[in-house]
Amino acid sequence: MRSEFPGLELQIHEMDGEKAQQELRAGTVDLLIVEAETPIGRRSARGTRDVPILEEPWVVVTPAGTPAPTTLTDLEHLTWLGVDTDAAAHGATEHVRRGMPLARTAHSYYDYNTALALVAGGLGVAVVPSLAVHGMPLERVKEEAPVMTTALS
Repeated sequence: MRSEFPGLELQIHEMDGEKAQQELRAGTVDLLIVEAETPIGRRSARGTRDVPILEEPWVVVTPAGTPAPTTLTDLEHLTWLGVDTDAAAHGATEHVRRGMPLARTAHSYYDYNTALALVAGGLGVAVVPSLAVHGMPLERVKEEAPVMTTALS
């Protein structure tokens, strides 16, 4: 961006969703990038408009050594990681698990790095956005085929 727009000053600040919306309303920040599946992403701040910038598929990650599933039913007997209800992956995980009445849940995460560490440790399987594993060395975690896109109904 610096070479294309030399006069543009860009500062990136990671912050909590509620605080970020307050900062946007106050004019302290000019732009928010949020995950649409989070509670904060489902409602726009007053006086703003949403512009989708990326449609990203969700993927199931399993510990290395887990037989590659061919259907979602193959994942039902595995332990699933719980997801904080404020995390974007919560809705995606619940959508996938709807048809898995026997699936167990253990542990809980909010952050995708935590989910990947728990999966790498063999503690369960998780649904994460594909960018969470893009370009990452996955010696101890396997990325399975995409299970859905962010367009959940």
